Order: sequence, then structure tokens, then C-alpha cells
Amino acid sequence: MQRLLFVDHSYHAKTLATQFLQDLLAARFAVDVLWDESWAGGDKVSAEALDAGSHDAIVFFQILPRVRTLKRLRCQNLTWVPMRDGLWYGSRELQRLGGGPVKVLNFCREAHDFFLSHGHRSLGVQYWPEPAPASPPRGRETPRLFFWPRRREIGWPTLKALLGDFRPEGIVLRYATDPGHELPEPDEADIREYRIEIVRGWLEHAEYHRLLTGCDVFVAPRPLEGIGQSVLEAMRHGMAVIAPDAPTMNEYVSHGRSGWLYPLSAPLPLDFRDWAARGAAARADVAQGRVRWLAEQAGIADFVATPARADLRWRLRRLARW
Repeated sequence: MQRLLFVDHSYHAKTLATQFLQDLLAARFAVDVLWDESWAGGDKVSAEALDAGSHDAIVFFQILPRVRTLKRLRCQNLTWVPMRDGLWYGSRELQRLGGGPVKVLNFCREAHDFFLSHGHRSLGVQYWPEPAPASPPRGRETPRLFFWPRRREIGWPTLKALLGDFRPEGIVLRYATDPGHELPEPDEADIREYRIEIVRGWLEHAEYHRLLTGCDVFVAPRPLEGIGQSVLEAMRHGMAVIAPDAPTMNEYVSHGRSGWLYPLSAPLPLDFRDWAARGAAARADVAQGRVRWLAEQAGIADFVATPARADLRWRLRRLARW
């Protein structure tokens, strides 16, 4: 069995957001995991650490060492899994990857099209979780919303604009933002009028799940997503989704069918009359997507296992000092 090194943000060791991909690869490879601490101010993963295990393949999830580091590696079967929310298409470092051994596994259709158009070897896939068992109808006339704002671009003022004159049965508003993002909170009048329950800080998964599944509509928390695990978790439970019309949310959520997509620059009031039907459609879309995802898994493992052939220009760059 080939050996594979999976390099990932240590934050995902806590959230388990990438476990699905590790499990997929573990069916084909003996997988070692190297957690990178640079996102939290620690040191970046060194070439020495990446070479320590003499692996047959290396997968970089989201993070990617500099080209000069990649050139030094003994293993040249390299796969990068970029996340759309952290991808800067104009990056000079990205341009320098062209013609090299780095393959790109894209969970975003827009990003996949970009890499293909610029000559990179890319495989476009779409992850779908297992749908949750269907829950009996709650008999509500108006929905209860779950909102976990994480970045300053989407906060309570955004949701208030989207609601317009509509008043939901209630709103669970969780405050646990991404680092460096402070968000305005509703005042006491809004808390009473919209029946807002504010929850703060980190939640254990069981408590998060209890709060989430007690609601009917999920409000996407960020302007862009890499995959959007929180959106998919809501959809698998039959929750309609309110999201910006941007990747990857607009690649999962169908406006008018499984949720509502809105322009982030100008959020306008939404029509909530068919919220229950959109939630049922969201769960149905997850069930159909899951079938496609399971069919793609062997191809993903083959893509990771097969080295890309670097062109002569890259091979000469490996010999040069940067």
C-alpha cells in the first residue's frame, strides 16, 4: 500500500471538517497527517518535515508551501486542495505553479474552470454528506432561523435587511466569529421583536446539533466558502438556506428551490412563503448529490495516486536557486 502524507490546518483537527477526505484516501493509502500551525501564528511546515516519511504522495489541504519549498521535496506527486474562500486568482505564486507537478483537486466549480483554463491539471468534484433521517413536520406557520455570523461582511444588519417586514418564529444567533472579525449585535428592541436567542462561544457538537436541528432555515455565515460544511450540515437536515450568490454556496443552493441566494452588496427582503418546501428540496438535493459523490471517490483516489508529469521548464527550475 502506498504511503500518503495529508497536510492540513490544525484547526481542522478540532472541527473534523476534512475527515471525510482523509477517510476516502485511507481506503487507498496508508495515511499520515501533518498538522500545520501557521494559521495560528506558528511555524510553516518545512521541507524537512514534509520529506521525513518518504511518502509516495502528498496532499496539501488549503495551505500550500511556497514554490521554492515544493521544488526541494523528494516526493513530486503533489496534490493541492484549495478552498475558494482563501484563493487569490491573481497570486504570483499561483502562476509559478504552472507546468509543475502540483495537481489541483477542486471542490469549487468556478475554481476548477479557472485552473483548467490556465493549463493546470485539475479535477473538479463536489462533496455531499449523508442525508439525515427525515424529521416529522413541526407544524410551524413561520420558520425558526439559525444564524452563525463569522465575518464582518455578513452580520445582523444583513439578516435584518433580508427579513424586511417578515417576522420569523424566532432566531438562534450564535456569536463565535472568525479571528479579527468583530460584529454588531442586535439591540434590545430587535431581540424582543425578532425573538432572538443569543448563544456565545464554542459549542460542543451535540449542543450545536441540538440548536441547529431545532430550526428550519439556515443563514450562511460567510461571503465565500471553501466547501461550506455548515451549509451542507443544514441542508442534510432539511433546512432551506439563505446565502450570498457566491461560490461555493451558489453551487449547492438552488435559488427558488432549496433556498435563497442574494447579492451581498445589496441584500433585499426575501419571500419566505414556501420555506418548508425549500427545506424538503434541500434534503432531496443532498440525497441525490450523495449518490454522485460516492461514484466519484475511486476517481479521486486515482487522481491523487497518479503523478503529474512536470514539463521541462519546471524540472529546470528545480535545479535553480530561487
